[in-house]
Amino acid sequence: MTVKPKVLISDELSPRAVEIFRERGIDVDVKTGLKPDELNAIIHEYDELNHNRRTCDCDDVCLGARNSGCECINPCR
Repeated sequence: MTVKPKVLISDELSPRAVEIFRERGIDVDVKTGLKPDELNAIIHEYDELNHNRRTCDCDDVCLGARNSGCECINPCR
């Protein structure tokens, strides 16, 4: 049994982009409007996080992601 990577998208993203993730066998959750503490509380459930600086304190969220083994896609720096 192959485990699918799981990605959290925390910003508005084109519906087509989400479709592409799914077509490539990636589980995707879209949860917009989360505050940094809310993101940090769930980030351990994901392999990757797609976000940008409009939604959060990137340093805090990317550090939380790295500490939980999650990789930031589109990091702010």
